[in-house]
Amino acid sequence: PHTAVYAINLVSGLLIAEVGINQYEQSSCEVPSSFKEFADANLENDNAANFISCISLFINTCVLSFNFVRASEMTTSALITNETLQQIIGSEAMEGLSSTLSSGHVGLIAVAAFFASLVATQSDKVLSGIASICCMTLFASFAGLVLPGLATIHDPIAVFTSAGTSEFGSQAFLHDVSSCVPVLLTAMIYQNIVPTVTKLLNYDRTQVVSAIALGSMIPMAMYISFCFTVLGGGTISGIGAGGIFWSGIKASSIFGSAMACVISIGEELNCYFSPRSAKELESYGMEIETTKGDKESIVPYVLGVIPPVLVASLFSDGEGFVGALKVSGSYGSPLL
Repeated sequence: PHTAVYAINLVSGLLIAEVGINQYEQSSCEVPSSFKEFADANLENDNAANFISCISLFINTCVLSFNFVRASEMTTSALITNETLQQIIGSEAMEGLSSTLSSGHVGLIAVAAFFASLVATQSDKVLSGIASICCMTLFASFAGLVLPGLATIHDPIAVFTSAGTSEFGSQAFLHDVSSCVPVLLTAMIYQNIVPTVTKLLNYDRTQVVSAIALGSMIPMAMYISFCFTVLGGGTISGIGAGGIFWSGIKASSIFGSAMACVISIGEELNCYFSPRSAKELESYGMEIETTKGDKESIVPYVLGVIPPVLVASLFSDGEGFVGALKVSGSYGSPLL
């Protein structure tokens, strides 16, 4: 399944990027970076564009709800267990802070406000730098977690040739595949940032193709190496709640994913707050004077985080809200 998901991600990402590059080559100016404007410019159908935009908003809302819940949990845990902070503010104040963060949804609101402020006030270049730091942290943490385990596998060939847990085509096999398909489809959420990545790389086809191909392949290679280590009996130390490498993976992936979702939601909503006519979309960039990387308004980003906070507050069941990812992968990603 992971190979099929990689192929779908690669092909779909390259197609989206190619549309943006072709539009840029024809007009020699920046092109739309939201799904609605892409659909408006290429399909010339308002209903289709609104439908695609709504699907994108639905997927991002589900994933962002999950990210907010996890980010709130991690932030609360880090604050209430910080001994240095306890010494500074005192034990009584720490107990009050712990009670405030643990009860209600203060943590969710604080996390949402942080990401909305970050994305709305920083330029694309700064956000790209933050995303690069998240990626490097993720790769370094994953290497520290898995590489020692790979070295402890005694017979790699036997691991590759060993039989699976269920026979191909059997009912058990189909059940196992159907259970993981929603999560695999959720991986396609990265398509939301393909237009932005294309713009950041100045519409250079070689750089864009390389970035998308490598960016799609690296997660698959990480997944395969993790599975190979576990199935081969390799030791994965530090995967507990307090492990530094595991904490690095969680923090970097949640931070990067939340930031990407807020960017995508903000760009989609900005189309409705500042709609452009078909004529403007055809000559996008020539007749519309904008500064590269500047945000037109903070409102779309602030309003964009409200639904995820409400969803997380109302439906989070204390299990990290994994159900949000399942809903996104089951219904949103296949349609998009």
